[in-house]
Amino acid sequence: MEFAWNTQKNKLTDVKGKEIEQERKSDNLKNEDIDRRKTHLNYDLIKSNLNLYQRVKKRIDEVRENSRIQKNSVVMYSNVITVNEETYKNWGLEAVTEYFKHEFGEENIVSAKVHLDETAPHMHLQLVPVSSEGKLQAHKLMTKDRINKIHSDAPKWLQERGFEVERGK
Repeated sequence: MEFAWNTQKNKLTDVKGKEIEQERKSDNLKNEDIDRRKTHLNYDLIKSNLNLYQRVKKRIDEVRENSRIQKNSVVMYSNVITVNEETYKNWGLEAVTEYFKHEFGEENIVSAKVHLDETAPHMHLQLVPVSSEGKLQAHKLMTKDRINKIHSDAPKWLQERGFEVERGK
């Protein structure tokens, strides 16, 4: 299986929209591949009583003292990891979540929602870009080199744990 992953920057004003999409809180979702009869099968690997916006805000507030946070600051990266049905049945997406916790710090992974109501199983993994110095620093955390590194290292990490996966093209 190829490791299919993409990431997107989000400002605080974008987070509620991501939450609506991720939690299927709207009847007007633009994705025609969503089968509402299967939405109840979706689940979150990161348990919390807080919604996505509250989780992100809480993490930002924890590092606010060390960070210069502005209106246009990138406060979250939305990551989508897609696998085929057979791969999902064999190993799910928990191991991918563990890789991102290892790579970015468990405290920075605020949500990992698995969607089974579309044509291919996939996970929306949300992370707050906090550096090892405890600062909100998206520009330092998600560089082109780091993105390429993740594309190579995530499959290796999964292979070391017995999963059949290769770097996507």
